[in-house]
Amino acid sequence: MKFGEQLSSHLTPEWRKQYICYEELKSMLYEMMTALPTETEDREQYISQMDEKFFAECERELTKINLFYSQKIAEAQGKFHELNAELLAFKEALENRETQSVADSTTLRQRFKRHNVSARNITREHAKTAQQLKLAFSEFYLSLVLLQNYQQLNATGFRKILKKHDKLIENERVETLINSVERDVINDLEGGNRQAGMKRLKVPPLSEKQHATTTFTLGLFLGAFVVLGIAIIISWFASESRPTEPKWVAVRLFRGPLLLFVAIWLCGLNMWGWAEAGVNHVLIFEVDPRNHLTYQSVMQIASFMCMLWSLGVLGYLYCHLIHLPPFLFPLLLMIICVIYIFNPLKKPNSIFQRNSRFWILKHCFNCFTAPLHFVTFIDFWLGDQMNSLVTSFLDFQYFICFYTTEVDYSDWSFSARTVNMTTSESIPWGYVDISTGRDMCTSSSGIRVLVSIFPATVRFMQCLRRFRDTGHAHPHLINAAPKDSPFLREEMIYGSKWYYYGAIVEDFILRLSWVLNISLGEAWTMESDLLTCITAPLEVFRRFIWNYFRLENEHINNCGQFRAVRDISVKPIKKGDLESLLLKMDEENGVSHRGHDLRIRVKKQKKSSKNRRQILRRARFARIAIGFHPNSSSSPILAETRH
Repeated sequence: MKFGEQLSSHLTPEWRKQYICYEELKSMLYEMMTALPTETEDREQYISQMDEKFFAECERELTKINLFYSQKIAEAQGKFHELNAELLAFKEALENRETQSVADSTTLRQRFKRHNVSARNITREHAKTAQQLKLAFSEFYLSLVLLQNYQQLNATGFRKILKKHDKLIENERVETLINSVERDVINDLEGGNRQAGMKRLKVPPLSEKQHATTTFTLGLFLGAFVVLGIAIIISWFASESRPTEPKWVAVRLFRGPLLLFVAIWLCGLNMWGWAEAGVNHVLIFEVDPRNHLTYQSVMQIASFMCMLWSLGVLGYLYCHLIHLPPFLFPLLLMIICVIYIFNPLKKPNSIFQRNSRFWILKHCFNCFTAPLHFVTFIDFWLGDQMNSLVTSFLDFQYFICFYTTEVDYSDWSFSARTVNMTTSESIPWGYVDISTGRDMCTSSSGIRVLVSIFPATVRFMQCLRRFRDTGHAHPHLINAAPKDSPFLREEMIYGSKWYYYGAIVEDFILRLSWVLNISLGEAWTMESDLLTCITAPLEVFRRFIWNYFRLENEHINNCGQFRAVRDISVKPIKKGDLESLLLKMDEENGVSHRGHDLRIRVKKQKKSSKNRRQILRRARFARIAIGFHPNSSSSPILAETRH
């Protein structure tokens, strides 16, 4: 049976006018096909115009159906509450009658007789009410079934008419393009190898699926790190300190890698938060959507490195029991990290992740040579991360200086030495220049100053390069300097605005953590390394929170441009081509509602932003007038300005 006949036979006659006008829409499609031009250009233009009329009619039908359905469902809700109230009143009346009849009886025999009489009385008195309730619920249930049938028939009608539209108009452009792309890639780019071509074109699932092995190893490594961390704390306070051993050398050797590993782990947590909030970080970072690390893989790698770090610290603490040099363990940890990062092996991919490692190395190289390359978002983002890892950079500088100048590699003893500037003698376990009382690797202030300003310099050069490429002073030159804004945007991804206000307070407080290094160090002569151990993790945490809002801003920009995939252009689009496309969309015979409405929205946005700037400028001038008004009191003017 055709759907038109099915609709006529199954609809509710009293609601006939409220159903989808399926036959009229179908006749409209057939009329479109009858008058379809033969020439290609006229055909496309005619189809576009008739499509607008057809979908406008579909929208009117949908509005009609939605209004009627909303009215009926509201009536059904009211009827249901009314019947429920009557049913509850009927049940209460029965319970009250039963309770009264039992209370009036004294003996068991009297109660039994009274119960039978009461049942007969209830049957006589309430039979009519019960029958009416049954009939009312039955009729109400029938109305609900009819409403459900109305909903299903209309949904099927829209599905059928749109399917017929695609069939008649042959609206299979997407399928045609997909087949053409597959054919070109297989025949021209992969030499006829269909398997290789389809592997290249394979589209990943929309929802990332985590492997059970990755989840298990992540939990294993993270749990091991927590347990080993507790063991480190207990061992640190329980072990006896060696008198000739310096206090903070081991901290400097192990602190830098730990901060880096924690930052990587928090980036994995960022990836999870972005995915939960719907922020497309894969597109923003412009990574391959078919082959990239999931958040669990990033956290797995970071947890594994943290576990190795814990083993290295325990090896350092118990070196006298296992008879190994103490400074062998930081060196082994760094060697393992360097080998893992620069390892050229591909397989097993689940362990080495060569594509991801080389991708991040390439962008790190772009950051280090910022003025020489076109700067992308990931380069900016990595530059910001480096600014929060200045302590790690300084510790890595100390690590290199320590193992190149202060460690004795003779006889593979890995013992540390320093030189007395007066006698030129090597002193075991000496890390401080005896003549000056300063550590040799931290006293080279010139090198450490350059290392500490290197991340900020990278970020500054990126902004200058971006300004050179685009010619836009805003926002690239503005980004080269510190800035802030007290306002929240209208569109927010993370739900409650209190998240944003909390992040503002947190960012303001933690941005001033550098003040602690100066004020506390001067006031209470606290160890600088102790203060750094407190403030450096706070800065890493601040950057972790900041990452959420930085990518939110980029994601909203992508949504405004309806950008869902990477823009990989072999030949760039010329400005004239884009303008001609917009003009074609604005033609009288073209698809008018697309280009025209887009321009109207853009003009409205520009006008509102212009008005907002004018209001802020006037408010700023008003504040200046308040501060420098010579002849009047400030309170009346202030009150007038506020109003």
